[in-house]
Amino acid sequence: MVKGSKKKLREYIEKQVSHERFTLKKDGTVVFRRGYFYPHGMTAEKYEEVIEKCFPKFGIVILSSRDNWAPWPRDSYFEVVARIKMPGEGL
Repeated sequence: MVKGSKKKLREYIEKQVSHERFTLKKDGTVVFRRGYFYPHGMTAEKYEEVIEKCFPKFGIVILSSRDNWAPWPRDSYFEVVARIKMPGEGL
Protein backbone atom coordinates (compact mmCIF):
# COMPACT_ATOMS: atom_id res chain seq x y z
CA MET A 1 0.00 0.00 0.00
CA VAL A 2 1.09 3.55 -0.69
CA LYS A 3 2.07 5.55 2.38
CA GLY A 4 -1.03 7.07 3.97
CA SER A 5 -3.42 4.88 2.02
CA LYS A 6 -3.79 2.44 4.93
CA LYS A 7 -5.15 5.26 7.10
CA LYS A 8 -7.54 6.36 4.33
CA LEU A 9 -8.70 2.79 3.81
CA ARG A 10 -9.31 2.35 7.56
CA GLU A 11 -11.36 5.58 7.65
CA TYR A 12 -13.41 4.47 4.62
CA ILE A 13 -14.13 1.05 6.12
CA GLU A 14 -15.16 2.53 9.46
CA LYS A 15 -17.67 4.85 7.75
CA GLN A 16 -19.01 2.74 4.87
CA VAL A 17 -18.73 -0.98 5.53
CA SER A 18 -21.23 -3.00 7.55
CA HIS A 19 -19.05 -5.21 9.68
CA GLU A 20 -18.56 -6.24 13.23
CA ARG A 21 -14.79 -6.29 13.12
CA PHE A 22 -12.05 -5.79 10.56
CA THR A 23 -8.28 -6.09 10.63
CA LEU A 24 -5.75 -4.54 8.26
CA LYS A 25 -2.84 -6.98 8.00
CA LYS A 26 0.80 -6.05 7.34
CA ASP A 27 0.74 -8.04 4.08
CA GLY A 28 -1.96 -5.70 2.73
CA THR A 29 -4.95 -7.95 3.22
CA VAL A 30 -8.10 -6.98 5.10
CA VAL A 31 -10.04 -9.48 7.22
CA PHE A 32 -13.74 -8.69 7.74
CA ARG A 33 -15.85 -10.51 10.32
CA ARG A 34 -19.56 -10.44 11.03
CA GLY A 35 -20.80 -12.43 14.01
CA TYR A 36 -24.15 -14.16 14.25
CA PHE A 37 -26.27 -16.25 16.57
CA TYR A 38 -28.69 -17.22 13.78
CA PRO A 39 -27.51 -16.69 10.19
CA HIS A 40 -31.00 -15.70 8.89
CA GLY A 41 -30.15 -16.78 5.34
CA MET A 42 -26.70 -15.17 5.27
CA THR A 43 -23.83 -17.30 3.95
CA ALA A 44 -20.11 -16.68 3.54
CA GLU A 45 -20.70 -16.19 -0.19
CA LYS A 46 -23.40 -13.58 0.43
CA TYR A 47 -21.10 -11.78 2.86
CA GLU A 48 -18.46 -11.69 0.07
CA GLU A 49 -21.02 -9.89 -2.11
CA VAL A 50 -21.79 -7.41 0.67
CA ILE A 51 -18.09 -6.58 1.03
CA GLU A 52 -17.56 -6.27 -2.74
CA LYS A 53 -20.49 -3.83 -3.06
CA CYS A 54 -18.95 -1.59 -0.39
CA PHE A 55 -15.95 -0.83 -2.64
CA PRO A 56 -17.37 0.28 -6.01
CA LYS A 57 -14.47 2.66 -6.81
CA PHE A 58 -11.75 0.40 -5.44
CA GLY A 59 -10.13 -2.69 -6.85
CA ILE A 60 -11.01 -5.64 -4.62
CA VAL A 61 -9.93 -9.26 -4.83
CA ILE A 62 -11.58 -11.75 -2.48
CA LEU A 63 -8.93 -14.21 -1.33
CA SER A 64 -11.11 -16.42 0.85
CA SER A 65 -14.33 -16.59 2.81
CA ARG A 66 -15.69 -18.96 5.39
CA ASP A 67 -18.48 -19.60 7.84
CA ASN A 68 -16.92 -20.29 11.21
CA TRP A 69 -19.87 -21.93 12.96
CA ALA A 70 -19.43 -22.86 16.62
CA PRO A 71 -21.92 -24.31 19.08
CA TRP A 72 -23.19 -22.02 21.81
CA PRO A 73 -21.67 -20.39 23.91
CA ARG A 74 -18.77 -19.83 21.50
CA ASP A 75 -19.10 -17.16 18.79
CA SER A 76 -20.00 -17.97 15.20
CA TYR A 77 -19.00 -15.58 12.42
CA PHE A 78 -18.59 -15.08 8.70
CA GLU A 79 -15.10 -14.09 7.60
CA VAL A 80 -13.93 -12.60 4.31
CA VAL A 81 -10.27 -12.01 3.50
CA ALA A 82 -9.66 -9.51 0.70
CA ARG A 83 -6.97 -7.41 -0.92
CA ILE A 84 -8.19 -3.89 -1.64
CA LYS A 85 -6.59 -1.45 -4.05
CA MET A 86 -6.98 2.23 -3.32
CA PRO A 87 -7.74 4.21 -6.48
CA GLY A 88 -4.45 4.91 -8.24
CA GLU A 89 -2.34 2.06 -6.84
CA GLY A 90 -1.65 -1.55 -7.85
CA LEU A 91 -2.73 -4.69 -6.01
